[in-house]
Amino acid sequence: MIDIRATQRTGVPIGPRKIGLNDPCFFLPEAGVTHNGSLDMAFRLVDAAFRTEANGVKFQTFVSKQVISATAPKAAQRETTGTAESPLELLKKLEFPLHVFKEIQGYCKSVGVLFLSTPFEESSVEPGEFAAMVGGFGIIEGALEDRCKRTLPDEHDTVAVGGKCLVSAREFARGRVLTEHEIAIRRQGNGLAPALLSQLIGRRLSRDVPDGELLQGEMFS
Repeated sequence: MIDIRATQRTGVPIGPRKIGLNDPCFFLPEAGVTHNGSLDMAFRLVDAAFRTEANGVKFQTFVSKQVISATAPKAAQRETTGTAESPLELLKKLEFPLHVFKEIQGYCKSVGVLFLSTPFEESSVEPGEFAAMVGGFGIIEGALEDRCKRTLPDEHDTVAVGGKCLVSAREFARGRVLTEHEIAIRRQGNGLAPALLSQLIGRRLSRDVPDGELLQGEMFS
């Protein structure tokens, strides 16, 4: 068992640095998918992190079809642009294969910036925003006193569309009793929250359900 309090006191090593209660703030800009699928832009993000003396830069690794449902609706702001592409198609354009991430990792090492990548998240920053963020170290450290994560007013639409929910992992026939591995979590919005997963395990479907469909309580007997 991990002793969380002891870890906070002694710190956690990350590259040449250490993160802990008694250590300086470790600044890791979220480059995310701001590269827009361009390796050149990814290199520019690394350069921006280096110029602003950030400790590292973090990207996002994912397989699009495992993140968002093919039937996910557009967010309101995308509806107004007139684009015919679905959220899945748009996300696919931002997906880097592993061999590209190896190139980015190598470039990070060459300029002396720590490379990290995590599963897909919602927000990231533009290269020009790095400097302003680094300049706000004091504000960031002060904000650690308030650990409550809140949804901002202009984020409600995105949460409604891209929030995580429970969907069928494949096509199922009526009468199927679902197991944990037959229920997937996708960004589709307006569905049952992942926290309700345990309540669906062992329930019997009252109708046929296609692959990737939002799971709703009325689907079960």
